[in-house]
Order: sequence, then C-alpha cells, then structure tokens
Amino acid sequence: MMPIDSFKIALASDAEAIASLVNQAYRPSTAVASWTHESHLVSGERIASGQVLDLISASDSRILLAYRQAVLIACVHLKKEGADCHIGMLAVKPDGQCAGIGKRLLAYAENHAASEWAVKAFVMAVLTARTELLDFYLRRGYQKTGKVMAYPVDAGVGTPRQDNLTLDVLVKQQAILPTKEAFPVLKTARLLLRTPHLDDATTLANLLTPAVSEWLAAWPESMGIQGMTHKIANAHVDNMTDQAWHLLLQRQIDDAVIGWASVSRCKNDKRIGDLSYWLGEAYQGAGYVGEALAAMMPVAFAKMDFMAIEAGAQLENHASFAVMQKLGMEVCDERLVWASARNREERCLFYSIARDCLSNLNS
Repeated sequence: MMPIDSFKIALASDAEAIASLVNQAYRPSTAVASWTHESHLVSGERIASGQVLDLISASDSRILLAYRQAVLIACVHLKKEGADCHIGMLAVKPDGQCAGIGKRLLAYAENHAASEWAVKAFVMAVLTARTELLDFYLRRGYQKTGKVMAYPVDAGVGTPRQDNLTLDVLVKQQAILPTKEAFPVLKTARLLLRTPHLDDATTLANLLTPAVSEWLAAWPESMGIQGMTHKIANAHVDNMTDQAWHLLLQRQIDDAVIGWASVSRCKNDKRIGDLSYWLGEAYQGAGYVGEALAAMMPVAFAKMDFMAIEAGAQLENHASFAVMQKLGMEVCDERLVWASARNREERCLFYSIARDCLSNLNS
C-alpha cells in the first residue's frame, strides 16, 4: 500500500518530475509496466516537460499532485471549459498502482474543480482499446457519451501503433458526485458544526497560531493559506469516501469560525474512530470543544458504525484531557505518535469510549 498523505497544485518547478511520472505510467518499459498502460497502443513519450509547463501556465488550468512521504506518486490535469471540467493525465507511479491512489486522487480532483470553479460536469477522453481503464471510470460514475474522437496524432503525445486508434468521450454530472448528506449540519446551543469550505482557508490559517499548532500532530504552524486550502480539499475527499468526518466550528452569535473537529477511521481498525480537535487561542477556555464533541460523537458512532472512539494528547496537555474526561472517555493507553508537524515522535496519552457507553456523554 502507498497511501496519499498530501496534495498540492503544481508549480513550474514540478514540470520535469510530472513529465517523468506521466511517461512512466502511460508508456513504461516492459520491466516496470503495471496493470494499466498504453505502450502496446502508442509509441513515444506521452508528454514532455515543456508541454507540462504550458498546462501549468495556461488560464483555468492546473495540475494536482499527490505525495507520499514527500515523494510524488500521482498527478492529474484539470482544465475548465465553460461549465465543464476536462480531466486528463491521471497518472500513478507503476509500483503504486492497485492501491486506491488513482481513485482517491480522482475524487480529490473532482471535488477541487467543483469547489473552485463551480463546474456542472466532468469530461474526459479515454482510448477505446483500454477497456480496463474505461471500466475503472465507469465504476467511478462516468458514462459513455457515444462520442468517439480520432487519436490526436499532431498533438505531440505519441504515435499510434495501429490504424484508426480512437478515444471514447466520457462524462460525469457534478450532481451525481458522492456526497456526505448522511452527515447533517449540527447545531448546539452556541455553535454551528458544518463542512469546511475552501473560502474558510484564510480564517483557519490565521487561527492556527504557534500556540495552537504546538499541541497538534499534523497541523504545522507554517501551513499557510495554500496548505490550509489543500487540507480542506483533502477533508472533502475523506468525507465523500467515508474515511473521516471533518467539521468546522462556527459560533452562532457572530458567525465567527473558531476551530476544527474530526473523527477518522483508525488505520489498523476501521471500526475505531480517531477523534481530534482544535480551537483558536481567543476561543479557548469557554467550553466550545466539549459542546461540539458532545453533539458530534453520537452521530459519528451511528453513521460510521464505530465500536469505539479514541483521542490522544501530549502528556502535558491537561486541558485536552479534561475535555475527554467530561465526555465520559477513560484512559486506555500511552503510545508514541508521529507528529509530522514537527517531524518527530511524541508520547501521547489516549482516552477511549465504547459505543455502549454513549450515555456518559450526557452525564
């Protein structure tokens, strides 16, 4: 398995790495070929670095990159044309294929385009002869339009090895994208708990001060607006694929965004939820976190079918332990946690609550 741990929008400096990745995925040598490629159908490079630069610099065009441990493992190109987004050049490193990376990146790309450009449909062209790839997209909700295009022999994307090579045009309506409607917007006495939006990025980045980040394993203080934008887009994908439920905490009295809460499926046991949360400095100490989590946890148990939910904090984070105890959680163990925000392991104390102990939430 080679899961994605971060996304970003490509810059000009990424062009050579992108071209190398795409050519490995689309036109590999026999020695590195994986489950799907087109070397037997088309010869030559799929793309050159100069062509990648053109895509990066074009208006209403961007390439999204996926990384694992700072290594580029996948990419996809998006181009807005009217109310449609044209998706192409979805590529995964050959040794990372069949691990769900392409599926996750595609969902991320669709959500990104829908959020950024308000597009109504996604369009792509796939070689008719690549039946296994067509099936992949059909399983993702795409449909054949009946439109067939000749291979673009003059586009500098390789030379067909057979006559009359064609591409099928596929479309997917934005309205049938998977949604997380099963998770309602939650209201408490003082808060509104809702899905974060991309236009919340600036506010959240400003809330994530060093004094907040020092207690968080995966939220570096240097994240900035762009990093927060990617965090939000990734959260949308998690929500759509049932890997997590991410909520933004918004105060009802003035609509102020004050923090974030999540419950994610644990890597080793999908029936265990991993609870995390944070508040901006100005909003701490007023009971907002406990109020939000008391509303969120019962819904997470029901909708994600967890057997238990756990939460951990650094040994010195007594305020967080007080929240967990108030929620009816009990100490379960102490363990080392990798804090990517500081590139080190940190010892944390974990609390847990089982599904059948939900009554404690109201005590």
